[in-house]
Amino acid sequence: MRCSARVIRILDGGLAEVELDRSGTFEKACSSCGVSGAGRGQTARITAVNSAGAGEGARVTVECAASRFFPMFLVFIVPFACFFAGYFLCAAFTSAETARSLAAGAGFILGTAPAVLRDRKLRRSSPSGFEITEVTEA
Repeated sequence: MRCSARVIRILDGGLAEVELDRSGTFEKACSSCGVSGAGRGQTARITAVNSAGAGEGARVTVECAASRFFPMFLVFIVPFACFFAGYFLCAAFTSAETARSLAAGAGFILGTAPAVLRDRKLRRSSPSGFEITEVTEA
């Protein structure tokens, strides 16, 4: 997804701090990339890879890496499916509600593990999920 932004400052390591414009046509696009902390008509500051060589104050186009945001089922559906699976599997073997609850909690924790591990792997491989692809105004 592409968003319009303004470079605030240049950081070390080929990174830049940019301010995303969350108004008008870019509001929906930027929120789909997972940028939070800003509502309609507000701005959000993020760190992006400065591959276009933009300078401070330049208007740029920022693109979010689709691979950075793993599928929704991994984050939301899998933990709850494991929660219910743990509960009902334990219910097949015992009638103790405490054991069922513990099995459900363990299932939920095990269900969140793939999302946490994938997120850690992505953070190590790429510190920023955003990249400045072009300079629109210098």
